[in-house]
Amino acid sequence: MAGPTVYVRQNIWSLDPTTAFSSPVTLNYAKAVGVMKRRPATDPTSWAYQANIHGTPDPAPPGADWNQCQHGTWFFLPWHRMYIYFFEKIVRAAVKEAGGDPTGWALPYWNYSDGPAPIVTSLPLALRAKTLPDGSPNPLYLAYPNRNANSPNDRSQGLGLIGAGINDGGQIPPRYVTYAQAFVYRNFSYPPAPDPGFGGPRTGFSHQGSNHGELERQPHDNVHVFVGGASATVCDDGWMTDPDCAARDAVFWLHHSNIDRLWKRWLLRSGHANATAGTWLNQSYRFYDPDKSAFVNMAVRDVLQTVSQLGYRYDDDPPPVARPVRIPQALVAEAAAPVEAPAVSPRTLVGSTGPVVVAAPVGSAAGTLSGQGPELGQLIASDPARAPHINLNLVNVERDEDAARVFDLYLNLPDQQQPDPTSVYFVGHATFFGHGGHQHPPAEGEAPPAGTTFSYDITNLVNEQEAQGVWDPKGFHVTFVVGGHHGEEGAPSLAAAAGADQTGALRIGDVTITTE
Repeated sequence: MAGPTVYVRQNIWSLDPTTAFSSPVTLNYAKAVGVMKRRPATDPTSWAYQANIHGTPDPAPPGADWNQCQHGTWFFLPWHRMYIYFFEKIVRAAVKEAGGDPTGWALPYWNYSDGPAPIVTSLPLALRAKTLPDGSPNPLYLAYPNRNANSPNDRSQGLGLIGAGINDGGQIPPRYVTYAQAFVYRNFSYPPAPDPGFGGPRTGFSHQGSNHGELERQPHDNVHVFVGGASATVCDDGWMTDPDCAARDAVFWLHHSNIDRLWKRWLLRSGHANATAGTWLNQSYRFYDPDKSAFVNMAVRDVLQTVSQLGYRYDDDPPPVARPVRIPQALVAEAAAPVEAPAVSPRTLVGSTGPVVVAAPVGSAAGTLSGQGPELGQLIASDPARAPHINLNLVNVERDEDAARVFDLYLNLPDQQQPDPTSVYFVGHATFFGHGGHQHPPAEGEAPPAGTTFSYDITNLVNEQEAQGVWDPKGFHVTFVVGGHHGEEGAPSLAAAAGADQTGALRIGDVTITTE
């Protein structure tokens, strides 16, 4: 007797490697989206309603579950898993209404990190085609300026990297879509150290969280901004760049299918595990289930096993183990309670500078190290296993509306040396997706968004700088480069960045180095 159907989500670049809609999976997706777009926004199975669940500047009808997306929180991954799970069921039903065969249909994923660059870092073909094979308009296509046109305006936003508009084959630079740094983190949430953790900080409801987990920061945030481009007005341009409009673009769902897949891949690494706190496991959210024609509540504990609990897997999942991993019943039975952020792990401040204003495409700031700071390099080198975690933190960060959305960050980069993301000086990226960008008022009981915090675990970086003799025990300096613009040879270039039309400023309350 056959068991229940397990739907298989496939890599869209394997479905349509050279021609848009060569696979019935992508063609059925397009036709189903067309059906959903014709439904009224009050219909929970409509395209507009589903997009507005994530975010919208529009007022919500009575009882509508809009503006619910979780960002900057340890609920980021499970909430989005639930979101696309119910969306996938709605699309599958719409495939049948559109005249297609829904048997086995599952939402594809856009794997922009693994594969032949630059092919996979460009937008999948089914999203770029203006028409379907029969000549009718393609519901998956989104015209400029709702996507990144790489226009002069986009370049002024720090997005002049892709060489062409995203609909014309523009390629996201591979260094912005790697998940390597996120997979270094063993802790799902923060605390425990290091900050920000793989999945994000421990919070309650967090629609506008300002401290994103490492996977959310990269590749998630970067893909949103590079696909969306400039976003200066409310949902009139740059849809993927603004959480209030992002889910209106059909690529959103393929992007989050991949983020969900990366969560599964992370768990396969030795020593990696999900959070086990009852406040995480018991948190529930409300979605519309088309199979029941009703709204249902689903808890985090109900979505941790995609095959046994949700009935789907990815085409590159490893063979199933003999027994599924089970959550301890003591945790499952713990009474649900309002989530309160626990006390933050104790931190020691060893260096700081600020406030800092970056009003040009290239900016820098210097600070001093005190207390434990001078011994950090030697401490790590002598006993890495017992050395404290070291974090570089950008605290209370705000950006002008016309400032860049993408910055590359370097620590102790020598004067006049070209920035190189493969060098011992490279810290990471600061990309502005969400971070206080919602246009609607905070939800009831939700605090107004604070300035953004970016935290980077630089323990290994400090160790390597010490080994190469470039760590300064008395001080530090950071360099900000807008968007990592390229020079003539394609390498990141300070001169190329300096030529960007950067008009707005980045304002940082404090730049700190801490240990814990």
